Amino acid sequence: MLHLYYHPRSTFSRRVRVALLEKQIEHEATVVDLATGEHRKPAFLALNPYGRVPVIDDEGFVLYESAATAGDLADQFRNTQDTHMLVIEHSSDKGTAVRGLVSKTRCFLAHCCADT
Repeated sequence: MLHLYYHPRSTFSRRVRVALLEKQIEHEATVVDLATGEHRKPAFLALNPYGRVPVIDDEGFVLYESAATAGDLADQFRNTQDTHMLVIEHSSDKGTAVRGLVSKTRCFLAHCCADT
């Protein structure tokens, strides 16, 4: 099962949460307490050597760059839900697709997740 390590005020964490919620991907979530420095402790640094959130652990496969993680979730779970917000259908250029994903996520966050 996917495990998300995040902080609710992190806009980068929100990008990944949007991907998980849109695709209705079953996952476990752990809030990383940034105020107490949990992200700088050895256990968390073993997941992400940069000490930043979010981190997705998919049974040992760890991703910690939010745009890449959201894109990977969109690709991996492409057929699980009939949603298209996260997938740029007509782009053969991966960079253009990632920029589109980031732009769409920012717009969604600005309207729906500003206070969560």
